[in-house]
Amino acid sequence: MRPKIDLVVVTAVILCAAVLAGEVLTYSSVHHYDADAEWGEGSVDYRVSSSGGDVYDAVLIGNARPVDKLMLYVDDRYDSTYRQAFELSDPPYLSQKEFAEQTKAFLGFRSFTDAEICRDDGLIDFIEGTMADPVGKAVLVSSYALPAGIYDGTADCPLMRWIGNGGTLYWAGSEIGRFYRDDAGLHAVEGNQELFFGTSGCVNTAGSTIATEKIGNGFADAFCLKNSNVMNGVDVGKVSGALGMGYSENGYSSIAMVPFGSGMVCVFAGIFDINQFDDIGQVVASGLAFDSIIIEHERGDVKRSEVSSGFVFDAASDPALYVYIGGTYTKFAEAFNA
Repeated sequence: MRPKIDLVVVTAVILCAAVLAGEVLTYSSVHHYDADAEWGEGSVDYRVSSSGGDVYDAVLIGNARPVDKLMLYVDDRYDSTYRQAFELSDPPYLSQKEFAEQTKAFLGFRSFTDAEICRDDGLIDFIEGTMADPVGKAVLVSSYALPAGIYDGTADCPLMRWIGNGGTLYWAGSEIGRFYRDDAGLHAVEGNQELFFGTSGCVNTAGSTIATEKIGNGFADAFCLKNSNVMNGVDVGKVSGALGMGYSENGYSSIAMVPFGSGMVCVFAGIFDINQFDDIGQVVASGLAFDSIIIEHERGDVKRSEVSSGFVFDAASDPALYVYIGGTYTKFAEAFNA
């Protein structure tokens, strides 16, 4: 006699199989994404492909500043002096190793692979080794302090000269330049804001933390910028030549880009979360700078196929095309420089 099969059991088995299949599809590399671009005289043609169904964005940027090497600084002495820094400046706690690893991963699926994690010695060697020509070189700091070998709060220290020569400093997680550290311990810097921005009182150290207003220059929409926390953000209205992106509250921007000599300082406000990682990934991988402009922006759908399109534009300085797939949460991206 054939056994009876409970319909509920069968349904449960089918549902379990569907869930398992969904997990496999989600966590394995079954989806394939790609993009390519070809530049002409005053034009760029691009193609986007996906093995699934996705939204894509193509953003044509003027005055791009592509990064060809990024150092992710990990401060091994972060925990030992955090309490002292917290009493003076109240930086949100960040796991240095996790921050660097997550940032590297978020950049990786945006086709940016030239990111390297470094400690004190590696950071000092990088600054010294690229001092003569740091254009295209960048450092991302997530600590509240820097080693005295490159920064001591003076205008002539190696870090400030390196930025002025053309380097890019990205800063996240604390008030920029507030401390440096040597063998004697942690030292507070007076006038750190004026040192980096030419004025004091321009960094949000005690104001509102959550912004409710999207900055209306198009960057937030074009790049799906999401972080709205403005703690330790810069008031770009008080800094000459500065550009704010993302969200703003009382003048403080979630992302602030500031020219410094031939280089640039970029501050990512807020705390350690996925929104900040996504914004860092979009900004660094696309090569956005303090004088960047959005020439064109196109959004469309690509469904298990390849989509081709392009832009025609007037003469532009240092144009770049940034293509990303996934919309709010990017799955793949790539930048193409003319």
